[in-house]
Amino acid sequence: MATIPIADVLASERMPVDAQDIVTRVRLVIVGTWGGTRDPDGLRTRYGPAAGFEYVTHFAVPLVYEYEAPEHATYQCERSFQLPEGFNPFLPPDDAGISDPTAIDMSDAAFARDGDPLTYSESTSFGQTRLRYSIGPNALVAGLKLRYALTYSGSIPELNRSTTSFGYHLVPESDPEDVRVVANQRYVLAATESIDQPEDVVVYALPDARGESVNFGEPLLDRWRVLTVDVIGTSGNEHVLRVHEFYPLVLNEACWRMSRGRTFGCRQRTPPASRSGGT
Repeated sequence: MATIPIADVLASERMPVDAQDIVTRVRLVIVGTWGGTRDPDGLRTRYGPAAGFEYVTHFAVPLVYEYEAPEHATYQCERSFQLPEGFNPFLPPDDAGISDPTAIDMSDAAFARDGDPLTYSESTSFGQTRLRYSIGPNALVAGLKLRYALTYSGSIPELNRSTTSFGYHLVPESDPEDVRVVANQRYVLAATESIDQPEDVVVYALPDARGESVNFGEPLLDRWRVLTVDVIGTSGNEHVLRVHEFYPLVLNEACWRMSRGRTFGCRQRTPPASRSGGT
């Protein structure tokens, strides 16, 4: 093979390299749209200043993890990937970063996130019973996991037995009370066959694109999320509610940072598949 001494090279030019497997900036799509094991029974999104809300079509913002290598400034190799199968990207329910839910007439609220599907928090009243999380600001929450059993006498309206994801966005630079986007997803809790046969519900509830800071002059919006599981009984409509698992699906950011984009996070229990195009 002929060679040319470097001293005889008159000029050189950089040429593009076709290298599909080389990535210096990765965008990993954790959840692509709302979904989970079932569709919401109610999806309402309001937009605008608090005094002038209007209802709009919800446009979900995907939950993504991004990693950029130092070499990205030179090579600019950027790609997006879906989450590989076999990885759970969320914190385990008993992680120290997840607090116990607050409770209204529910016993042993800590059992809802202790990682043991056999323990449970149980209603102690025939009136309103509730477990609730308030999460923020700007936590990367994909939705919630719920395992419950519910029996009741008489008739309890659907609005009085549900789990909800309530997300809202503040504009702190203009007015601390100026809520610009409110997104509410509601899932009716059907009665189970018996109190000893719990059912699972996985909800992927993503914020609305109108709440992204790029749409405003302020540097960043505060995002908050409220997750609830509620049953409201009345006289003659007594109920028993057991919540075996109820916790937010919080992205395990520390695990992803530790992997530095090489192994796509930490291998844990495989999360439930999304039927509506989530993961």
